[in-house]
Amino acid sequence: MHRTELGEPDASGRRRPLPIAGSEFTIDCDAVIPAIGQQPEVAWALDSGLDISRRETFQVHAHTMQTSMPHIFAGGMQ
Repeated sequence: MHRTELGEPDASGRRRPLPIAGSEFTIDCDAVIPAIGQQPEVAWALDSGLDISRRETFQVHAHTMQTSMPHIFAGGMQ
């Protein structure tokens, strides 16, 4: 992964993220579950202790993205 910074606005006025040279880093984890553009299947988690929202997403802390279980994080559109 790279840290990013916002570049100059393009023709539409949107500033796009640009990688910062030399900012590469790794996040150690046991598993990554990609769910880009998809809705998660949360039925398996209903009895796990993870809090599920009414929109059937994992409830997370707004700043840390930690779920209701220690050391388990979730991200994406809420």
